[in-house]
This record gives sequence, structure tokens and C-alpha cells, in this order.
Amino acid sequence: MPADWPTLLRRLRPSKYGRRPTLVLINGLAEQAESWYRNHRYWRRYFDVQMPNLLVYDGAVIHDRIRSGAPITVDYLVEQLHTYLTKFVQSPPYHLVASSLGGKITVEFAVRYPELCSRLVLLCPSGMGDNERLPIVQGVRRNDMKPWSKACFTTRDDTPTAK
Repeated sequence: MPADWPTLLRRLRPSKYGRRPTLVLINGLAEQAESWYRNHRYWRRYFDVQMPNLLVYDGAVIHDRIRSGAPITVDYLVEQLHTYLTKFVQSPPYHLVASSLGGKITVEFAVRYPELCSRLVLLCPSGMGDNERLPIVQGVRRNDMKPWSKACFTTRDDTPTAK
């Protein structure tokens, strides 16, 4: 037990003062900032973690924009992220971690504001091209379930066999 005392004291001792680097977690279209709940507590040990909620479906900002007839585009979301970081966080350069549509927003942000970015991590990025060409999206657009089911499920006949 005495061998554990130095380790325990090292953990309890306050660390040197200094601002931690900022880690910005950007969610995708199908999830909210809460999707990071299993990771953010760990990352807070090393980073000042920010989770901007760019796509709050029931939020007034999005609904006001929809009512006014203005589109909700990647450009708009990139500018929302820029406004959030420059007005409220103010500690560049930022480490950006993004999933799904957040990946597209993050890449566009890094292209426009490279001086504000330190590192990017993209988890299952979506929408990296101008046109989405996934079979599932084609099926949804045409209201045809065959491309969707073919993209999601396979039969034994579709599985490659070892020779």
C-alpha cells in the first residue's frame, strides 16, 4: 500500500496553471452534442472541451431561419461555428473532432480558417462531395426501397467466397 502513496499524491496535487488546448466536438446531422457523452469526461482531463450544438432541431435559431425561407447549408453552419469559436471560446488554435455531417463542416471550416485549426479528426465523415452518391440516398430520393435494402443487407449469394 505505501508504494501507491506517491502516485496518489501526484494525482491530487494541483497541476501547473495553464490553459488547456481547446477540443471542439462537432456532431453530425442525425445526432446532437449529447452523442459525445461517453467520451467528453475523459477528454476534459486534457482539453478544454467545447460541444457547440450547431443543429438544435427544436431551437429558435434554426426555426427562425426556416420561417424566413433562408436555407440551412454547410456554409451557414461553418459560419455559425466560426461565430461560436471567435465570440465565446477565443482560444485558438482548436483541435476539432467531428462525426458525420460535422466532418464536412469541419473540413470547410479548416479550409476557410486554417489559422484557427491545430488538428482535425474525422469520424465517419459524410457529405464530403457536393453530391451524395450513396445507394441509400438514391432510394430515399426516388422513394424506391430496393437500393436502400441492397445497401444495408446482403444475401449469401452476394458474399464473396474464398477459392
